[in-house]
Amino acid sequence: MMKIKTLAVLILVVFFLTYKEQVEVVDTERIFYETASLNNYLKNVSFEGVDFSYKREVTEYTFHVPFSKKTLGLTYEAENPKAIVDIIGDEELLMGNNSLAIIVRDENGNLREYDFTIIRESDSSNIENDEATIKSFLKKETEGNLVVNVNGNAIKLDEEAVKTLKDNKKTIIYEWKDKNGELAASLQINGDFIKNDNSISPNVNGYITTAKLVKFLNGVKYTGISTDKTNIPEGSTYKLKIDGEDSIYYLYYVENNSIQEKMLKKNDGIIQFGIKDGLDYAIVASNAAPSQKDISGFSWFWPSLFITVLFLLFIAGYKFIIMRMVRNSRNAYEKEKDELDEKMKLEEEQRKKKLQKRRKSSSANSKKKIAKK
Repeated sequence: MMKIKTLAVLILVVFFLTYKEQVEVVDTERIFYETASLNNYLKNVSFEGVDFSYKREVTEYTFHVPFSKKTLGLTYEAENPKAIVDIIGDEELLMGNNSLAIIVRDENGNLREYDFTIIRESDSSNIENDEATIKSFLKKETEGNLVVNVNGNAIKLDEEAVKTLKDNKKTIIYEWKDKNGELAASLQINGDFIKNDNSISPNVNGYITTAKLVKFLNGVKYTGISTDKTNIPEGSTYKLKIDGEDSIYYLYYVENNSIQEKMLKKNDGIIQFGIKDGLDYAIVASNAAPSQKDISGFSWFWPSLFITVLFLLFIAGYKFIIMRMVRNSRNAYEKEKDELDEKMKLEEEQRKKKLQKRRKSSSANSKKKIAKK
């Protein structure tokens, strides 16, 4: 018995050693998982026709451009290809200070903000808020902007003035000052953007009446602006002084029946944005801004409800039609059955009458035969 066990052990050892020699050794590759680069630097930034020295660590820049330069011609590149870059500001340059912010966000959400202050040199004439003076300047063939100093309501541009502004491709800027003589608000209208010769009212109202926007901002502190019945051409720029410590604000308005959102950067207490006729705008500080979920939910609630109601009505109508068809089919079947039963009943009565008639005839014949006998 011991010899058999020893032999079995030896066979197993020999088999194991032979199998081990035949096993192929495969080289394994070590996998290195890429981690977030956490780089939120700009590799380079340039503006067309502007000579300035850029360094990745420097985040604030100020430079002057001539009056003839109307757009920035911005180009940039982030060092991290996965970084998200947001631009706050407009490439359309207004006279005086213009602000542009480039915000770079890495994969972990860390932000780096590059701020640019572009000062466009002045080539304008300052006049008082007088209709005759405004029309006289607009008719001049000289280039340049017209800055109208406003105290109260600005003079409206009638159809003649609007046509002249459009034909001569001038720019008119209405400026309102506060009690300290500092800029409170301004409206810039570029003659290139005017599409009709209707009168223009530069007096923007400080309220909103759009029901959808008012409901959306319920409980939120905001600054309202309305361009209702102003005929301000699309592409006009509005500047407004905003009190508060926030540097980022959000602009909300209703377009295509949905709430739109735009980020704004405050510079020296002033924010600016493009406006057009017939819209209400609301400016909200970033710390009080409604969430994006609120925006999408409010926008899609009524369409979703309408589609749901239509679907339920379709189901109800479909069931009604099916039940009507079943009821009609059942009534037809019962009517046909009743007619068949009636027919069978008549046939049975006719058969009984024939049978009785035969019996009577047979009985009468039998009586005749008996009587003959």
